[in-house]
Amino acid sequence: MPGQSVTFEIHAGENAQSFSFVSMLICTNDGFTGLDSVRLPSEMDGSATFTTMSYDAGTEINTENFADLVPPCPALTGVESMAEGSGMSNPDLHEMGVVMMHPGIEGDGDLDAMTHGWTDPVAQVTIEYAESMMMEPEMMPKTGGANPFPLLPAVALIAGTLLLGGAYALRPRRTH
Repeated sequence: MPGQSVTFEIHAGENAQSFSFVSMLICTNDGFTGLDSVRLPSEMDGSATFTTMSYDAGTEINTENFADLVPPCPALTGVESMAEGSGMSNPDLHEMGVVMMHPGIEGDGDLDAMTHGWTDPVAQVTIEYAESMMMEPEMMPKTGGANPFPLLPAVALIAGTLLLGGAYALRPRRTH
């Protein structure tokens, strides 16, 4: 929800220099945000903060109808709806497939611009350098073979603040 934040740890390799992520904006059918190859802070830098913009993947026309959105939209925003959402692309809404800046929520369809709208930037991400920590066994990747991610000397702590009426696709532990 707007103004909430999530904090989680990412164990980076000792030679890791950059970080990328992409996350869907929930009350859209193909909106997303992310960071592309931002420099990880070193022990000397301490931390770095970035703001992210909203993008439209260009896969579907933005109908703003609950039936065309991912299912969590009504529940996350406190709006009652009988439409369950699809979580899948609708071929009838096919768009040109060009990624561009998202136009935002305009109040068409089921979405109300006052409840679901936003302006860019849509999120703030802070990356902090931290000394290595031991990973708990349940946190280790499940690979069916040897662990390809040994314990590493650097840990990137990511703290994000969501500024709009959506949610990160990544849902690590909450820290409030």
